[in-house]
Amino acid sequence: MAKGKVFISGKVSGMDYQEACRKFYDASATLMRFGFTPVVPVELCRSHWSWRRCMAVCLWHLLWCSGFCQLDNWEDSRGARIEYRVAKLLGKKFIYL
Repeated sequence: MAKGKVFISGKVSGMDYQEACRKFYDASATLMRFGFTPVVPVELCRSHWSWRRCMAVCLWHLLWCSGFCQLDNWEDSRGARIEYRVAKLLGKKFIYL
């Protein structure tokens, strides 16, 4: 039985895109093993979209998640820091891997 959706937050901009994807997919696989449904930003956004468009899409999806999970590089990302503040304000359950 699924334990709910968990939004994964981490750095994408300024990183090698393949490395960023690997970090998100590794976290996604771990969350799935524990029965969560991961919401993966690199699957929600397209590489040619603007940062603002990606943030709008990600924040909308975050609204519908019960949990929030941060990659180890989240503090290096302006977007992930915004997602963190929104998750805290909304009272999301933080999942630590």
